[in-house]
Amino acid sequence: MPITRSIEEEKQAVIEWLMYPSELGCKPKAIKYTKQFKTNDGIECKIFKYKKSMFSPLLLAISSESGIFSEMQRYNPSTEIEDATVNMAWCTKLI
Repeated sequence: MPITRSIEEEKQAVIEWLMYPSELGCKPKAIKYTKQFKTNDGIECKIFKYKKSMFSPLLLAISSESGIFSEMQRYNPSTEIEDATVNMAWCTKLI
C-alpha cells in the first residue's frame, strides 16, 4: 500500500522535480493543486497547474504513486483529467 502524502507534500515534490535541469530547470513562478482522480488502472493522481514565469501560460503536472509527470502541456481546466490521463499513459510507456 503506497504512503499517502498531503497535498502540500505533493506540491513540494512537484516543485523539486520541476527544478531538475532536464525538466523545467527552475522553481515555478506559481503552482496550485487543482484536482485528484484515479486512473482506470487504479493509480491515485493529483493534478497541479504551474507557471514557469509570470507571463507564461499555465502548464499541467501530475503527481502519482507512479511518479511525477509533465510534458509542459498547457493546462486546460475543462480537460484536465483527460489530459492528465493521456500524459500519464504516454510517460509511463517511456519508463
